[in-house]
Amino acid sequence: MPPTLVVTATVGGIPAEVQYYGSAPGLIYGVMQVNVKIPGNAPSGASEILIKVGSFITQSGVTVAVQ
Repeated sequence: MPPTLVVTATVGGIPAEVQYYGSAPGLIYGVMQVNVKIPGNAPSGASEILIKVGSFITQSGVTVAVQ
């Protein structure tokens, strides 16, 4: 079951398209999978990724490599 709150994401401070959010197949109940499309204008290198569910935000300092 997907969350009832709005799910948004940013990569390198740039809004990113959330393509899917919901259960993660094969993992325990309560784990949420979020698929995000990296924006074309995201900065190269290690870019911080933040996921927001309602007013709750993931921890800072998590990065994704952008080439």
